[in-house]
Amino acid sequence: MNSKRRPMRLSGAAALVAIALAACGGGGGGGTQFPVIVPPPSGNGSPPPVTNPPVVDPLAKARMPDYPDVVGEYVQIEGGAQPTDPSVLQTPKEFNAATFLRVRSALDGETPRAANAVMVVMPGFSSTPGHWMYLAAQLVQKANEKKGGCVNGTAPVDCRLEVWIVQRRGAHLADTLGARNALVDKNPSAAVSYYFGKSVMGSDGRTALDGQGKFPVASPKTLVGAVDSTWRPLLQSDLGFMADWGFETYARDVENMIALVKQESGSKNVFLAGHSQGGSFTSVFAGRLGTDGLRGQQNLAGIVMLDGGGYGTLTSPTPTQVTTLKTAIDDLRSGARAVYTDAAGANSASGPAVGAREMASLRYTTEDQKAESLFPPRQAGMLTTTAFPGTAADTGNAFLGAIRLSQVARAGMGFDTSPTTAPTTPPAPLAVNLQDSLIVSLGESLGLLDFKPVVGTEADCDILPSGKCVPRIGQIDPAKVYGWLEAGGGSSIPATTKVGVGKASQFLRGYSWTTNRTNIQPIAYNFRTSGQRTVDAREIVTANWYPSERYEAEMSFVGAGPTFVFDHKGIHIDVDKSVVNVPLYYAHQGPASPTNPSVFPLVTDYTNIGSTGTVQSAEAVAKSRVDPVVSSQYYKHTDFVSADDSLAGTPGAAAPGQPGVSLVANTLVDWVFARTGSKLAAVPSPKELGVVNTR
Repeated sequence: MNSKRRPMRLSGAAALVAIALAACGGGGGGGTQFPVIVPPPSGNGSPPPVTNPPVVDPLAKARMPDYPDVVGEYVQIEGGAQPTDPSVLQTPKEFNAATFLRVRSALDGETPRAANAVMVVMPGFSSTPGHWMYLAAQLVQKANEKKGGCVNGTAPVDCRLEVWIVQRRGAHLADTLGARNALVDKNPSAAVSYYFGKSVMGSDGRTALDGQGKFPVASPKTLVGAVDSTWRPLLQSDLGFMADWGFETYARDVENMIALVKQESGSKNVFLAGHSQGGSFTSVFAGRLGTDGLRGQQNLAGIVMLDGGGYGTLTSPTPTQVTTLKTAIDDLRSGARAVYTDAAGANSASGPAVGAREMASLRYTTEDQKAESLFPPRQAGMLTTTAFPGTAADTGNAFLGAIRLSQVARAGMGFDTSPTTAPTTPPAPLAVNLQDSLIVSLGESLGLLDFKPVVGTEADCDILPSGKCVPRIGQIDPAKVYGWLEAGGGSSIPATTKVGVGKASQFLRGYSWTTNRTNIQPIAYNFRTSGQRTVDAREIVTANWYPSERYEAEMSFVGAGPTFVFDHKGIHIDVDKSVVNVPLYYAHQGPASPTNPSVFPLVTDYTNIGSTGTVQSAEAVAKSRVDPVVSSQYYKHTDFVSADDSLAGTPGAAAPGQPGVSLVANTLVDWVFARTGSKLAAVPSPKELGVVNTR
């Protein structure tokens, strides 16, 4: 009797070995033949065990923290075409590039499948991909779990969603070689030495418990240029071409990104999303007249706005406003006005020196989040008498500069909207918010500083007129490293004290993560003032090193109303948001408007999630219903893109928006797949983009 043998299924490792043998002529058949070498017997007469060569995972250093089935690749493509008007300052071709973090499924290895949907994302004011990293990974991972949950035509297929996060053009100019050296050498101090010099550590007398010198509480700008450092920032006069990095520049870059997605006729697979100022960009792009003669919405399957964006109330720019913008552009082009923002404060958010300091500090966090941070909290030195009258500002700044914080506590202190505020009976510490005003408006809810004053010093405060206590240095135990109480899922903080939806540990991992997979190469360029320099921008920056003043100036105008038409010396902007009629997903801190939930007058498919619940049109409910009780009541500004999702899918998990269950990640994926085209869209492979492992 003849019997049929079932084909043998090889494990991943065995399959790779079999392929290698076949390539060498092993396993029978043709190919070059090599002599068979029989290993000598072992001491007991038995041949030694055969060991397979280790299988190298090409994606190992590019997998996203907490989401091993998601990979990130740092991609650069040709930037948008530049206007040819002689008034426009041309960007050198080396720097006229669009850069984005491509977040995709790792299940497909180095050959990604065609996508059901691609979400192109614009971050907010002065933001980088690090802000979006957790939400992007959550979205892709949830799509991975939908086995057979999507269609190609009528055939069921496993779902694939990619998220492409735009990087600010200023990152093209950031020299990340110092961070790269630290990663390759596994020596975090190499980054500090490269950017600021080894001598900077401890230069203000501050030391860690182990004796290491700490980074000074001082403006990073004042620390640049030490004789034992390598890096020097590029100067305003080097970067005159940044005067023409405006809204249209980024819009054309996004057009080039969208063009990479090969959508079949009649099927739209691309969504445009934005957070904060990026939400405004999204709403404006949807109504913008593009270089193809179409309004942006005509190339999109839908738009996503997260705590930003809208229709606008300004009927049209006034003549004075138009003149102001024209003057600003002329001043930028002439050099009368700085082309990039360069913060002068002790720990302000933007500028090359601030970016270099954050790049250096985050290299230490990859070792142990509970270890003592060698860097002060970012708001140290930033407290002013506006919020802390009299000497209280000095008291608060001194406290922030003196307290020993763990790595994760520094992260929480730096970006939580109220890291030291808890309901206590004044006068007592942790009754006053030791945070600068920018982060109070734009930060997250990450938890609380785990601080109790030395016994007997509880009332040793600098008392504000409100009766609240600004803690003094004497309340700190100098031999203790203070930690952090996490918010998010499983928080130990009583709900009566504080409810937050983020985690400082995740924020820290997101900001310190970078990928080894990129197509970016170092650029040697002869700058106008600084001369020959090499810019190595292969690592993902964690702060906006060279923020464009032009882009910030224009964004305050173009999104202020439903229409905006502007012509000036080679610049043409034409926006009409009144024609926008694509599906809208809008999540924000305010209450969901019962009178204008669609935001745009023609939109009939809208999902509007606010602090009081969710409002959807009948069309939206039919496609992807969201429970009306789902709300953003606990969400701060940046929580929308960074919330913890660690409890999602667990038994008894709470509704989206509650701690541990991301509001956006758990409502947006179904929304996207319910509105994407019925045919898959081809996406470029890493090989086609030139992406390789660079370390």
